[in-house]
Order: sequence, then structure tokens, then C-alpha cells
Amino acid sequence: MNDDKNEGQKGYGKDMRTVAIAILVMGVSLAIVIVMYNVFGHIGPSFSTGVMSNQQDRLRVQYGLPPCKPIPPDVKLIPPSQRNQTNLCPT
Repeated sequence: MNDDKNEGQKGYGKDMRTVAIAILVMGVSLAIVIVMYNVFGHIGPSFSTGVMSNQQDRLRVQYGLPPCKPIPPDVKLIPPSQRNQTNLCPT
């Protein structure tokens, strides 16, 4: 009868060990994300806008197209697909 109790406790310990390891991995992952956020900071939409503007400028030069008009700052925060402005860059 004591053997049955010991077997049940051993099986429960293995399950708890797996749960503990899973929680530990999640905690370490969360800590890594927090540290990376603190190191790099919030990038935000201005970073993406800058990268996209630089890419467009370089491609226009590469393919011999005329330069675009500067995009107003309030329009830069709107995704290009939703701007509905076709008069910024001559073709």
C-alpha cells in the first residue's frame, strides 16, 4: 500500500518539474524582452518612415527618376497604402 503512494508522488514530481521548467523558460524569455527594450528603446513609426524615405530616395536615384516632393510630417505617419496621394512623386 505504501508503494502505491510513493509511485503517485514520484509521477506528480515529474509533472511539476516540467511545469517549473516551462515557467522558468517563460520568465527568462520575458526578462530578455524587457532587457532588449531597455537597451534599444521604443523605435516607433518615425524610424520606419526614415528608412522608407531613404530607400525611396536611393531607388529614384538608381533608376534615374526625378526626386519626390518632401512629404509633410503629418502625412508621414499614415501608411503609404492609405495616403491616397499620387501627386508627391512625378513619374
